[in-house]
Amino acid sequence: MITGAADDDPSGIGTYSQLGAQFGLAMLWTVPISLFLAAAVEELAGRLGLAGREGLASLVKKNFAAPVLYFAALLVTAANTFNIGADLGSMAASLRLVIPVPFVPLLITITVAVLVLEVFIQYHQYSRLLRFLTLSLFAYIAVLAVVHVDWRAVISNLAIPHLSMSKAYLGGLVAIFGTTISPY
Repeated sequence: MITGAADDDPSGIGTYSQLGAQFGLAMLWTVPISLFLAAAVEELAGRLGLAGREGLASLVKKNFAAPVLYFAALLVTAANTFNIGADLGSMAASLRLVIPVPFVPLLITITVAVLVLEVFIQYHQYSRLLRFLTLSLFAYIAVLAVVHVDWRAVISNLAIPHLSMSKAYLGGLVAIFGTTISPY
């Protein structure tokens, strides 16, 4: 449950919110495609782990030269660092909508709080807290109950791709697939 909720991270929510504000429902057709691709990547990652009884880094180390392993490790470290930075920044920006505090002190406070929780709280307590926080995903259902949704437009945009060759639209496609498809 926690792993599934983890893909609904602040940077992903920020990406979808920004693209929804910019393009409306026009990119909704990517949902079934990205869902299918994300499931395929998750399945592949799971099969690799089950078959080899090892993680991806161990498999790369066994099957490729050391420079490939180091390059892959560098890419994963960079991607995770940028993703964590985006998540923390999104949390601070979201909290600023409710609490009028400057961004940088808020960002530092959130970062320290997350580090303290990760390092000093025992795993079983921390996982229980994370499991409890997954209940916040029900807010999506609550929003549907409050907001007027044009279901005909939703279904139409889900089924019919609306393509544009604009730089912003293509960048949005990369952002959607980049934030959705990851082998967690």
